[in-house]
Amino acid sequence: MGPHGAELELSYPTVFFSNGVGDALLALPTIRALQTIFPGRITLVCDEWAYYSLYAELPIFNFVSIPELKVDATTVQRRFNYVKAANAVSRCDLFISLVPWHSRDIEALVRRLQPDRTAGFFPFYDVQISLSGARHSAEVTFDAVRWLDPSLSFYAHAAPPRLPDSATNFARQIRDSLPSWAKVLVVHADTAPAKCWAPDRFEAAIERFLCDHEDYIALILGVGHAGLRVDRLSRRVVSCLGLPLGVSFALVSEADLFVGIDSCMLHAADLFRVPSVGLFGPTSCIQWGFLFAEHRYVYSTSMEKIQVPEVSTALNDLLSQVRQRKVGPRNASSSK
Repeated sequence: MGPHGAELELSYPTVFFSNGVGDALLALPTIRALQTIFPGRITLVCDEWAYYSLYAELPIFNFVSIPELKVDATTVQRRFNYVKAANAVSRCDLFISLVPWHSRDIEALVRRLQPDRTAGFFPFYDVQISLSGARHSAEVTFDAVRWLDPSLSFYAHAAPPRLPDSATNFARQIRDSLPSWAKVLVVHADTAPAKCWAPDRFEAAIERFLCDHEDYIALILGVGHAGLRVDRLSRRVVSCLGLPLGVSFALVSEADLFVGIDSCMLHAADLFRVPSVGLFGPTSCIQWGFLFAEHRYVYSTSMEKIQVPEVSTALNDLLSQVRQRKVGPRNASSSK
């Protein structure tokens, strides 16, 4: 892939990232590792929500919010004010793009910064990182680190995100408001339409799980209800829709189980090591699934083909495994 950053004596990298919420979570190990290589010297150019929700834990040199970011209706390219962005970067000898998209404005930003070396996923960059291969997206992104320092481990930098205290405190208040006996199943159902599961089936799976496990309460997270008729579900279903992103992540971290579609909350559950069931149709569970948490997959060629009994079986199997692990072999044998 070319000479390492250390051999080039590069010192002040600008890291560019702007994508979906789930992608921001998956990029966290890479940005952490880059901070290890360049402690206190990174300028992070990213979406403001991503920085304050996920990346503020990092002792970076400089944060630059991407100004006036929008999608051009004619070219479908992502446009932003690259002049303002460049002016906010004080020094840059290495430019690293972590986004799986490219635009003329990124090129214009790089030309204004005039770094000694660039790296990214497209031929425009001096070092092109491959997007191909049957690997998880988070590990593909981490190749930007391996080019600089092959000794660094992806898994060593994949701790759960450190959320703002305000978010964790709010989530704990919600959890403490539930009955003391209750365990929590977090449900996330809303994302791009092609990745959503039929609302009536999701409702049926939730109701069946709560019927089988009377010690559980379900919390529904998300921006929207994705067609779920939350008000018609069991009294042990609590709507937490519309909460701030950090609070939703914190509720996931407090959960005992998670079930959801390919989404940002699934990635949060994985990073927080919450036992999870993931539903996959048009997207690949190899590329976008779990890396850390105990899990089960329910997948088909389309979401329409996933049936309620499959999800119920996956949840029950996973819960049985979790309970068996907590009991341990000695207690398990004595209970027979």
